[in-house]
Amino acid sequence: MDPFSLRLNLNSGDVKGNNLIVESKTLFDLRYSIQNQKALTKLLKNKKDIEVYTVSTCEPGHTAAHLTIHVTRLKPGKIGEEFFFTKGHIHKKPTAEWYLGISGTGLLLLWNKNKHLVLPFSRGDLIYIPPGWAHRTINVGDEDLVFLSCHRSDAGYDYDFVVEKGAPKRILASDKELF
Repeated sequence: MDPFSLRLNLNSGDVKGNNLIVESKTLFDLRYSIQNQKALTKLLKNKKDIEVYTVSTCEPGHTAAHLTIHVTRLKPGKIGEEFFFTKGHIHKKPTAEWYLGISGTGLLLLWNKNKHLVLPFSRGDLIYIPPGWAHRTINVGDEDLVFLSCHRSDAGYDYDFVVEKGAPKRILASDKELF
């Protein structure tokens, strides 16, 4: 493999390059993680679906020798009182991860078997997530929350862990002390 480059616009959060895979997650994709199902039904009543976030991924290889980066764009919005959030995951292999805030205002919800933390997350914030911590990002602002994350490529993702166990905290509009 030869070295290569991507281009990240630090103002807009747009990333460009030949080695990117872009995925979109919608309210339908998050339906099992949404607490207020009545609000979800009402929100989708006259719409096919609503995009919540996109993830642009560059994964050069699937071994510990490589690093994967993601640039995530999480839209502003609420389902009832609950802010839009990413699906959340824990890595299948014990792996640390870095998050870098590019734009917007949000929170990072982190938890392990002993405790949970809610950290503010905005432009310029660098957050280190140690191995063994599940994590979910929440947009509490009025604009897109854009961030870059980086971890070893063979980490894997366990999304079912979050769906089955549930996140330890819901971030609601009434939780003003958190943001």
